[in-house]
Amino acid sequence: MSFNIEKMKIQPLINFKFYTPQQIQEKKQYCGQNVSDNTSILKTFIHYPINFSGTNTDFQNHLLALDGIHCPCCGEETLSAQKASEIIKAAAKAKTIQQYSKVFNDNSEYFHSKFHPFIRSLNRLNENCPEKSISDAIKILRNGSSKLILNTMHDQANYLKKLDESPEFSKSDKEKIKLFADYLSARDRLPKKDEYNEILGKTLCQLESDKRKDILIKVNNRIISAYNCRGALSYNPELNKDLPERAYIVKTMLSYSQSNLAKLYNNKPDNLRFNNIILCKECHNRYKTFNYIINSPQAEENINHYVEDIANAINNNRLGTEHNKYLYDFISAVNSFNAPNLNIKRNVVSGIVQSKIFSERKRDYMFEQYSGVPCASCGTITINHDEKMALYNEIKNCENTYELYNLVRLNKHHIVPKYKKIFARFEKLLNENPNITEDEIMKQLQIDCKKDINKYMNNICTKIEHVVESGDYSFVEKAVINDFIYSVKENFINVPYNKEFRYDDFSKLTDSTLGKLHHPDKVKLVSIAKDKLKEIYMQDYIVHPPDAIVNTTGSKVKAIFQNIFKMSIITADHMNALDLGGANEYYNKIGLCKDCNHEKGRSTMKYWAQKHPEINRNLPKHLKYISEIIKREKIKEMYNYPEQAAKQAIHLGKGKIHIQTDYGLKD
Repeated sequence: MSFNIEKMKIQPLINFKFYTPQQIQEKKQYCGQNVSDNTSILKTFIHYPINFSGTNTDFQNHLLALDGIHCPCCGEETLSAQKASEIIKAAAKAKTIQQYSKVFNDNSEYFHSKFHPFIRSLNRLNENCPEKSISDAIKILRNGSSKLILNTMHDQANYLKKLDESPEFSKSDKEKIKLFADYLSARDRLPKKDEYNEILGKTLCQLESDKRKDILIKVNNRIISAYNCRGALSYNPELNKDLPERAYIVKTMLSYSQSNLAKLYNNKPDNLRFNNIILCKECHNRYKTFNYIINSPQAEENINHYVEDIANAINNNRLGTEHNKYLYDFISAVNSFNAPNLNIKRNVVSGIVQSKIFSERKRDYMFEQYSGVPCASCGTITINHDEKMALYNEIKNCENTYELYNLVRLNKHHIVPKYKKIFARFEKLLNENPNITEDEIMKQLQIDCKKDINKYMNNICTKIEHVVESGDYSFVEKAVINDFIYSVKENFINVPYNKEFRYDDFSKLTDSTLGKLHHPDKVKLVSIAKDKLKEIYMQDYIVHPPDAIVNTTGSKVKAIFQNIFKMSIITADHMNALDLGGANEYYNKIGLCKDCNHEKGRSTMKYWAQKHPEINRNLPKHLKYISEIIKREKIKEMYNYPEQAAKQAIHLGKGKIHIQTDYGLKD
């Protein structure tokens, strides 16, 4: 049944589509309040070894062994050293021009596009002069390579002459464009490299137009490519006795496409899995930083192509199952650059690949596949991956908002505390107006969130003003604080209900004003400004669902609750973060809902427990639940885990965590 977002009306209260008593009972069992009721789930447990992670060298070897990965910089396909060796051997065995041409045609995807004119010329020779030897064919093509360069120069001269006619260039730029175009069109012989570079530097390199870089790259790259094609045909038998000419030429051409490892972040080590990326050799030699890639016009297209290739490798089991998570790590690392023209979405990855990635991620915390595990921090009954996908499907199949309401109501024990307010408001709207439309629901939810934000913003301004009045501040310090308050009232209060709250802008404002103070109260003021801000921001974010999720679910309200339940999935948290020196061992891991995990981030357990003292109540419940799983499944090597994890939490809490350590498990 189609779901009309614009015209959808809520059915009258009497027409509620309630679930049967049996369905409600099944849902209650699904809640997982009693682990003994989850025998069907426990029987599906897959036991993974504790030490699951491969070495980084092993991962890099897997990455370099992949063939057909498009370079995220230039978009050319890369190939492994092994594949290159196979093609070179095939070229060495070729006896006729037909066999030699077949080597290129069968592997054309691995030859850089700059060599495609050579391949086309070789095919023409094969068709027109099949009696020619390979050596004779290479001589003919070598003689023709100089003509190819001159033709390329003349083509680029014609391109520049068309630009010279454009009114968007200044008189000075037109003179430089014309000068270089005349230089190229006048060539009847190959110019010396130094001469060419000198003229280029005085003309196109000196353009004032914003299009200077694009013009320079387009013109120069094509000419350089033609030169490279000619250079690949060079052969000195005295220096290359190990390879015949026909194989050496193939080796030279393939070297441009061969896989090379590069780093995303130059200031981070490559032993971090996400920090590795494959580039073709040409791009690897030319560009030393990933910033070039993300700032290029083709960045999003090329990087998305790279993501698709890695996903295909995972789907075909070519990356190694212990390294599947690299794809998500890489996407997150790329998006963290905050490039305006770049946003790589995880949802472009197929469901099959996502499942394989999740299978690896489960090993981070083997209890991620169990139903009903309470979050160690907020106590919410979490859901596992399979339950999340089933819930998504149920949400998508709801035929009206009342049916959606029933579904959410039966699963509200999975809603983390900060989003229960949204459900309560949703429920109230339905009860007050049975004929309310979806647009009216969305508008009111967004208005209510903006009211919360306005109230919060006014409160922090009042609190900060009170702190300043009772403290000793210089004129300059008061001016900075007043700037903060003025900006808050001007830009973050009374924001239109249909606009998202700009959390990043507010955070930057706080850091650039209050965060720059040298007063002893600086930390206190920043804390007042940001305390619980993320919670309010996330509520506002949830009621402004992205278009991609709306299109997938078929409804804005459906998208809201899909995103809410997404935050309830169980995830592994390192109590002491890895980049803070924490160990990747089970004693350092607990299960948190995705929402708590995101908020906690790199926070220390001491800070987290101080901010969320409820962990003292919920962590023991979490470990007790895990203990029941361990006993039922007889996972003997994990018998010490609950006690070790409890002791680790107490140690890291530094006086803020007081929980039991005995959970009834004995070796």
